[in-house]
Amino acid sequence: MEVLGPDAERTERMVLRPLAERDRSAFVEAVRASRAMLDRWLPIHEPGESDSELFERQLALTREGERTGRALRRVGVLADGTIAGAWNLVRIERGLEWEADCNWWVASGLAGKGLGGEGARWLIAKSFADLPAGLGLHQVVAAVSPDNAASKALLGKLGFAPKRGVRISSTIGGRVANDEVWTITPESIALDR
Repeated sequence: MEVLGPDAERTERMVLRPLAERDRSAFVEAVRASRAMLDRWLPIHEPGESDSELFERQLALTREGERTGRALRRVGVLADGTIAGAWNLVRIERGLEWEADCNWWVASGLAGKGLGGEGARWLIAKSFADLPAGLGLHQVVAAVSPDNAASKALLGKLGFAPKRGVRISSTIGGRVANDEVWTITPESIALDR
């Protein structure tokens, strides 16, 4: 019988939990194998940053998010210890509206197997579940490259809708992106699709 920690939850094929020091080699391996895809769609490396330095930064961001409640960062770990990818809520805000930005990536060798949707469905359910088990958010926002057809298709299946005519410009990993904005609310959720 596997015992999960309080910050870990199981989906059908993986455990989603905070990144930990014990994940160093598996995380670096997943990032190294996925570098071309990450650089194209979700450039998580800072300019000149090695995969090992990225791990250190992601570990620090995970710990800071847990400490402050401003982010929820999870890695998906398969039964054999392989890192399947990462699913994140960042910039969690609790003002008049409770919302967060989301992003995720799946390791290149595992893409196309449904793990992205599996982790994203968990992330959305966690976002909208009432406190204390969930985050009680009112809206989750995703930014996606206009030419990332696979991500846009998944967002649509999950119940996200594009905000027509709205773009967000940001600098990620030293690259300026002009992404489409997609949103989901508890009222528009479609987790059973």
